[in-house]
Amino acid sequence: MMIKIEFASWVGRAALEIEAATLHEAAEKEKADLRGANLSGADLSEANLSGADHRGADLRGADLSRANLRWANLSEANLRGANLRGADLSWADLSEANLRGADLRGADLSRANLSWANLSGADLSEANLRGKKLWMKRPVLTLGQCGRSNRTTLVWLFADGSEPLIQCGCFMGDLELFRKKIRETHAGTWHEREYLMMADHIARMHTLQRAEIEAEKAKEACE
Repeated sequence: MMIKIEFASWVGRAALEIEAATLHEAAEKEKADLRGANLSGADLSEANLSGADHRGADLRGADLSRANLRWANLSEANLRGANLRGADLSWADLSEANLRGADLRGADLSRANLSWANLSGADLSEANLRGKKLWMKRPVLTLGQCGRSNRTTLVWLFADGSEPLIQCGCFMGDLELFRKKIRETHAGTWHEREYLMMADHIARMHTLQRAEIEAEKAKEACE
């Protein structure tokens, strides 16, 4: 049977017809280029979409649970309310993606680019970043905008209370490296002072997080 997938186009709506038994199969066949595709509400659970180009695609409410999206380009994609539970998003480009209310529980986000992504209300419980599980209580802090480009800075907090991972533009590293990069890039400028104040705030938040984890451990030990 022929499966029709609609696309957003500068001349209006366009459509691609693909010979396949299901939408699931059609998406896997055309995974190389699905830019702007309308796949809202689609069932793509466990689909192999590694390396797919889904830039600007409409994936609102789509079921992508346990899907292979490794190296996929999902920049500017609308994934609002999508089910990405257990999905492999390692090395995926999610920059400027709308992940508002998305279910990312247990997802692998190792090396994923989440710059300027909207993570409001997203469930990141047990998500994996660089081989570590994120803190369920508050997995990510969003800070910004700062610097010459008004960048948003993401601070990933881990369940074991270890050093947070900071993502700002193309930078990704721990707090020490973040301070070093600030001094190298913005030495002697107002932006240096601005970013260093942010670094101090991140350090204080990490201290609070570790205290909370210790309090939780003590409470569990008494029960």
